[in-house]
Amino acid sequence: KIVFFNVGNIYSGLAETTVFGLSERGVFTSPVDAIWIISCHEETGRQLLETLTRKPVYVAPHVWSPVILDHSIARLGDSIGSPFGFYYRRMVGRKPWRIASFEPNISLIKNSFIPMLIIDSMYRNNPESVELMVAFNTFHIKEHITFNNFASRLCVTASNKAIYEPRVEFAKAVTTYQIDAIVSHQIKNELNYLYYDICYGNYPLIHNSNQLKSFGVGFYYPEFSAKSGANALAGAMDLTYDDDFWNDYCHKNKSLIESVSPTSQENIDRFHSLISLVLKEDC
Repeated sequence: KIVFFNVGNIYSGLAETTVFGLSERGVFTSPVDAIWIISCHEETGRQLLETLTRKPVYVAPHVWSPVILDHSIARLGDSIGSPFGFYYRRMVGRKPWRIASFEPNISLIKNSFIPMLIIDSMYRNNPESVELMVAFNTFHIKEHITFNNFASRLCVTASNKAIYEPRVEFAKAVTTYQIDAIVSHQIKNELNYLYYDICYGNYPLIHNSNQLKSFGVGFYYPEFSAKSGANALAGAMDLTYDDDFWNDYCHKNKSLIESVSPTSQENIDRFHSLISLVLKEDC
């Protein structure tokens, strides 16, 4: 039996590949007996895949382990701007924040436009709140006329408080650039390995994921609301020295990370059931 375990947004991949003339991703070139997807893509992908492949589609757990991140942290050595983890940033003392966006900027579903607006909105409301905005994964698009015009209209850019950087691995990025908080945005992509990296370091995560919200993780803003996102970011900053809040924040992050662990018995049992279903199916 062959199972296609798809953790990406299949609808986005299909539509964008076609509309924007991108290279074929080979999604439908191999025969499969069943398909697994993750819960955040059930709405956009389940019936699409069932109809197209005529095969059963099941929702599987989204799993993550810190093993690769731990290895990255260990490789940092002493040549870093700040140790990994928000705890060390809190100990620096009251100061403006250095805020990052890590969206990949290769798709409509995960890009930096809303995070940049959120950071700029907070800066406009309180210029003393932002030391630097770091937009990672934008180096390849920063000279595109549309992106350049957009970025140039931001006050953080005009005030020389914004930089547009290439892709940098997470642990190296947050330590080298001394990042205090991360602002995220997604469309129908509410589970993301980046979220787990951020939660592992207990950094303030400003996000629009209802699935994260259900865990009580991070600082939530709805959909495309940049103003609400700016308020959430400012709220996180106001809580910097509230030890009780951050103790609870770390506890919720730990619970989320435990829930996606590959060694979680609940996840092991679920995958066992999925494998049994595939083996029993006359696919």
